[in-house]
Amino acid sequence: MTTSPRAVTGGLARAYAAFVVSLRYFIVAGWIAAVVAAVVYLPELTHNVFVVGRIWEEARRRPLRDAIAVAGSQASRAITVAGIALAASFALLALIPLQQFREVAVAMAAGIVIDAIVVRSLLVPALVALFGRLGMWPSKPVEARPR
Repeated sequence: MTTSPRAVTGGLARAYAAFVVSLRYFIVAGWIAAVVAAVVYLPELTHNVFVVGRIWEEARRRPLRDAIAVAGSQASRAITVAGIALAASFALLALIPLQQFREVAVAMAAGIVIDAIVVRSLLVPALVALFGRLGMWPSKPVEARPR
């Protein structure tokens, strides 16, 4: 699952660059996509660990599907709020009257919001449900304790 956020971030950065260039509004500097991908990837990675760790913690007490429903929604709330706050702080870079700062601000804010809302709230719990106990490899599988 660790390659998924990198692919999403890289794809978003390239899509943003292609969109902006296709509009001929301004030409995106070549380093912007690399900076955005690197800076957006770190919060994605930590959020992924938080969500999946919370799901596996809950899976010790209940079946995996129930754990995803309970822990995924709890962790997603916190991540969505943190993501929106982080995106707002990156968006404030757009106030700097330099074109390249504005490009970076829009790309990073969009990447963080998409990651927080779509990837962490929907995609990661879906992948955990799809892979099930195989997602815990190479550690020991967690067995749900009946109540």
